[in-house]
Amino acid sequence: MQFTHNAIITSDVGRIVEFYTRWCAMRLVKDREADGVRVAWLAPRNLDDLVFVVIQTSRPDRVLPDPSLGVHYGFQLDSRAEVDALHKLMHEAGVEVTAPSYEGQIVGYIFMAKDPDGRNVEFNAEQDVSPSSWDDHCDLA
Repeated sequence: MQFTHNAIITSDVGRIVEFYTRWCAMRLVKDREADGVRVAWLAPRNLDDLVFVVIQTSRPDRVLPDPSLGVHYGFQLDSRAEVDALHKLMHEAGVEVTAPSYEGQIVGYIFMAKDPDGRNVEFNAEQDVSPSSWDDHCDLA
């Protein structure tokens, strides 16, 4: 078994695709519409892994982003300077963002932004999520 994607429900696929391709280094790899439902697939620009399947709905009550900062998508940049530069660009473009801050060794240097539906998106540096940083004792498979 392999994890393949996270589905995002939205009332406007175009706005969501534009946000994640513009700000999160994602690329649109599939865009289909059938029976009045538009579905778009997004993947990282530098990988062949699917990350988001964006599903458009005509029922706004089905678009329920969690307002908690604990529920979010994370995107890593190479340095604090890149985090600061992206923060500046997003702020100037009118995207709702928090101020960048260092949140300790585990979390690193981050800021949060809101996507067009109000989902939390984290941009960080100094947060090592590479396999070399994983704890050996956690692999129980």
